[in-house]
Amino acid sequence: MNSLDNSLLTVLLTLAATFLGLSIVVQVIQELYKYLRSSKGRAYQIALQDFLGPLALELLRPGVLPDVRVRGPLQLKRVRPEGMILPMKREELSKALERTSPSWIQKTLKQLEFEVGNQSNKSLTQSVSWEGFLKELGKVEQGTSGYWNAYEISEFLQEWKYDWQQEKLVDNPKVMRIGTLSPAKSTVDTKQLLSAFRKRFLPYVENAVENFSKLESNFEYTYSRANRRQTFIIAFLLSFIFYLPIDILYQNAQKLDPESAIKLAETTMGIYEDNIEKPDSLNSEKPDSLIQKNLELAKQILTERLKDQSTESGLEYFSDWSAFSDIFSGDFRLFLYLFYCGITSIFLTFGAPFWNDIASALLRLQKGTTSAKSPTSSEVTSG
Repeated sequence: MNSLDNSLLTVLLTLAATFLGLSIVVQVIQELYKYLRSSKGRAYQIALQDFLGPLALELLRPGVLPDVRVRGPLQLKRVRPEGMILPMKREELSKALERTSPSWIQKTLKQLEFEVGNQSNKSLTQSVSWEGFLKELGKVEQGTSGYWNAYEISEFLQEWKYDWQQEKLVDNPKVMRIGTLSPAKSTVDTKQLLSAFRKRFLPYVENAVENFSKLESNFEYTYSRANRRQTFIIAFLLSFIFYLPIDILYQNAQKLDPESAIKLAETTMGIYEDNIEKPDSLNSEKPDSLIQKNLELAKQILTERLKDQSTESGLEYFSDWSAFSDIFSGDFRLFLYLFYCGITSIFLTFGAPFWNDIASALLRLQKGTTSAKSPTSSEVTSG
């Protein structure tokens, strides 16, 4: 390999190591932002609204389902029944949607599930619990809350061989109440009755359960898209504030010798392997200590790794910010600076794992080239 190829390899290795270090900083800042802003919960709520439509407003409305919500990281006191809804499993979503239905539908569903779980045979017999439920349903009077739901439930039971006889109030004959409900002599399959009830009164729940995998894929897409957008914005701000457009990074990379490039790559890859690649080192921490650890990691990379290059690669902008005076001296220079910062941001959106793999491959090539060009012991003796 000639000197030109070796010089190009050194530049590429330096750039890969630099992008790896900056990607780690972006990832650290992004993880802190997602924690403080509950990004996962927000993305799930967006996916839930797209999946359920107006029905999701019942789940998301404060106070409707307080037990499926969690307190946000910045919500020190729960003075209001608000909070974030985290991703739910299929059964959790089904139960949550059931509890948004009218009270008599919830009562009937709960009673039918109880009968299915506690009866030894498949037929719905006149158990004490079921008889008590039918008597309670029969007392619902016309004009009271839930009457029309109780009326529809009675019609449904009548379709399943139940005798139904409405009654008039003794003190007010003009007002009707549900009346007497009693099963016919023929047996009724409890599980079939429960399934028919759910399809009749809770079709939206059945549809959500059946298409739950679609909700999961929608959430994954929404969350990944939000992550990419956050990554680009954070990377752009980092590039803009710390004067890291692609042309400056390339110029600085040209000034490093192979040994310095190897040292930079090894150090940056070591930071990645110790702090990012090992998930246990991040997930085993409590949130407060994790925030402190991530802040220290970001400070280490920005103030040490990049600052270490200042004497060799001209990153004096970290100390005096004098370069910004030239940027704002003309519209074209500002546009060009923003454009180059955008290119840096695009490269950083590839992520730390990508640049770690690239830096590893280039480091092996660089070490092989450097060792091949170094003199052997026999050559040194003969010289």
